[in-house]
Amino acid sequence: MEPVEAEAHHVLHTVAAKQASSILSLPLQHRLRTWLVACSGVGGGALTGAGCGGHVAVEASVAATQVALAGNARSVAVGASNGDFACALLAGGTVQCWGDDDFEQLGSPAGPCINSASGARTCSLVPVMVPGINDATSVALGQRFACALSVDGEITCWGANDAGVLGMTVPLGSMSAPVPVATGAVTMAAGGETVCAQMSDLSWRCWGADISEVDASGNPAAAPQGWNPQTDGAVALGFGPGAPFFGCALWADGTVRCFGAVPWSTDTGAVVSPVVVASVPPIVRMAVGADYVCGITGDGEVVCWGDNRFSQIGTPSSTAPVPPTMVPGVAAAVQVVVGDVSGGFACALLNNGTVTCWGSDFTGTLGGAGLRPVMGTSYACNESDWQEDPCSAPVPIGGVLNVTQVAAGAGTCALTAEGAVECWGLAF
Repeated sequence: MEPVEAEAHHVLHTVAAKQASSILSLPLQHRLRTWLVACSGVGGGALTGAGCGGHVAVEASVAATQVALAGNARSVAVGASNGDFACALLAGGTVQCWGDDDFEQLGSPAGPCINSASGARTCSLVPVMVPGINDATSVALGQRFACALSVDGEITCWGANDAGVLGMTVPLGSMSAPVPVATGAVTMAAGGETVCAQMSDLSWRCWGADISEVDASGNPAAAPQGWNPQTDGAVALGFGPGAPFFGCALWADGTVRCFGAVPWSTDTGAVVSPVVVASVPPIVRMAVGADYVCGITGDGEVVCWGDNRFSQIGTPSSTAPVPPTMVPGVAAAVQVVVGDVSGGFACALLNNGTVTCWGSDFTGTLGGAGLRPVMGTSYACNESDWQEDPCSAPVPIGGVLNVTQVAAGAGTCALTAEGAVECWGLAF
């Protein structure tokens, strides 16, 4: 996070179990502030975090909690842990966002809701409506910005513009008002500091700072431009949450090609031409993390590869990159997502409407399965000596049912068949 450092282990060591239990019983909108007060020992005014080893800790929602939206949702997206926000697309085409707003990524003015030694953080724990978005068909979140795709193919973006993701006509800094950037799009992809729009001819037009690493232009692209032609025709693009730039493209035949700072490549520089990932069975959907990737095969199995320091590949943690490996215990998956908070984790949505997750449980992204008894939970994984154990074995998320879509980043959110959004493990 920006001025507030989210280090849950400080909280676990400084807040008594009784306090933790009482805080977790509060409604979501009251937990964050109460946890900060309990951790710092300050009853009001500025929170110094002195009781937490000099840091103000941010409590995460371990149990899934329904978000108070203005209506039924059609989809949900979660930003990376350095942006710390989430957005929901509502049934009427409007968008609501909540979480951090230090870079105006919520799209509406938000007041200071947390004080720290570094000053006031701007955020909203209650979803706020993004103005000017009335006919969106999808929403995508990058590092500290968001974009919406309209019915007529226009992409508008808001939030941080440090990489030119809001377009060349907007100065560096940030904008809360959505800015039109591209037209004629049929779908879009966003991640890190990159946005790409796919046109009707299946070509991709991209903008942002990171694409200069793979198109050899040497300059950030602040307006949509033709990208590496070797990605044209890909059915999906995915990007890691931040630097170093890393991404992958998925083709209709199930092959995956990756580019940028490919973590398993022996090339120390950026991989300009997308390289086929060997030994990956044909997949139908993929999710790209900071330095690992997961995909779903046609028969519903999940395969992951890359960094596995937090068991996010689905095998016990290791320091060396892991080749494509089937995640044991996951079957009949229809969607897979990855999150970057506290090292990395992954979740799969199963065809029975339930969600199962594995990897880091630092902020309760696995529903608290790896947390020690100080949080009132058990040694479900016990795969390391950390305060919060990673879990290589998939953990079912209790109480989250009838799910139709799942999103991950700085935590996890699920959309239910009833149009509700439930979130857990959010690092904001």
